[in-house]
Amino acid sequence: ISTSATGLFGSLPVIGIANFPSLNNAGDNLRLRDHRGQGIDSVKYSLDWFHDEDKAAGGWSLELIDPDNPCGEAGNWSACENERGGTPGEPNSVRASKPDLKPPVVLAVRSVDSLRLEVSFDEILKLSSLGESIIELFPPLPVQAVQMDPSLKRIEITLSGKLLEKQPYQLHLEGVRDCNGNLMEPVEMRFGLSEPADSLDVLLSEVLFNPRPGGVDFVEIFNASEKFIDLEGWAISNGESSVVVSGGQLGPREWVALSGDPVTVQSQYPGTVPGNLQKSDLPSLPDDEGTILLYSQSGRLMDQLSYSEGWHSFMLQSTDGVSLERIDFL
Repeated sequence: ISTSATGLFGSLPVIGIANFPSLNNAGDNLRLRDHRGQGIDSVKYSLDWFHDEDKAAGGWSLELIDPDNPCGEAGNWSACENERGGTPGEPNSVRASKPDLKPPVVLAVRSVDSLRLEVSFDEILKLSSLGESIIELFPPLPVQAVQMDPSLKRIEITLSGKLLEKQPYQLHLEGVRDCNGNLMEPVEMRFGLSEPADSLDVLLSEVLFNPRPGGVDFVEIFNASEKFIDLEGWAISNGESSVVVSGGQLGPREWVALSGDPVTVQSQYPGTVPGNLQKSDLPSLPDDEGTILLYSQSGRLMDQLSYSEGWHSFMLQSTDGVSLERIDFL
């Protein structure tokens, strides 16, 4: 805590720090270093970690659940349960055993350019496991170098031969472990060299704006072209506010549903292919009528939809959880 605030904690064991850094309410990247500048621990928190809108509004701390699982991130943090709102200098109120037994999962693979690939994962990786990993491309292209970015959740692969436009490639990856040592199952991922999107290359194809109780909105988009298109930096707007979607590559004639909670979408719509669901924030979508605009990374309007609940069939007793789908993509 700040040196000027130590008196507020009474007899609790505290350490005052001059020039204590400010911590953003919405989220920040907090790092702990020793006297030599060596990293000891870090955490990149966000309001989502509270799992409680009232506590996320302020006055409550985030606590680590299992100290023996330092790599757990969001799943190993929760809002304080002590009525005071925090437990400074005391055992955490949410302390429990919560080991990480799940292997890392690949979220996306994308081409940065004709000589570099980026593979993103859902959790922090073990840096030393890269030396034990197997990375192969089909059609064959030699791998020149592999390195991990500072987040430890992305691998960058440098090739010694160039990717070709509109050529589908398969990336084989195995031997990667997460921070806690869990070994990822071997995976095969399809990708290609990303090309800029033109008008009508990517279209809105389905929207759920009135979910069932406990459900969430989703917006599905479709790649109507023969290109591999990188969604990094794309945005969805409701006409008043915009949200940058999570990056990823969309292959020719492929579609992806964007949602703040893909797990809930999967549970409410059995049979949905998990690989076609992507976690991403969305702007608010009114239940009666609204507008959805899709923008590319350059800010170009790619598609738009002004929907109304009146578009549903009059024969439906309830429209809760019923999406609207595009009929014709021409």
